[in-house]
Amino acid sequence: MNPFDNKKLYSPNELGEIASAGQLAKLRHFRKGPAYVKLSGSIRYSGADLNAWIVSCRTDPSELTAA
Repeated sequence: MNPFDNKKLYSPNELGEIASAGQLAKLRHFRKGPAYVKLSGSIRYSGADLNAWIVSCRTDPSELTAA
């Protein structure tokens, strides 16, 4: 599953499909969410990092244990 082009850099505004720019800013503030780079004051996310983050967020209900 690779919804993002691994070789492309995305701005927060291009990622409305997974989170708003504000939500991404909050995730960065709390050091959560996908890895990012800051280039000349602009935040960018690589497609490869976005794809890896999506995979890391996956939950398989068959692997959950009852608490």
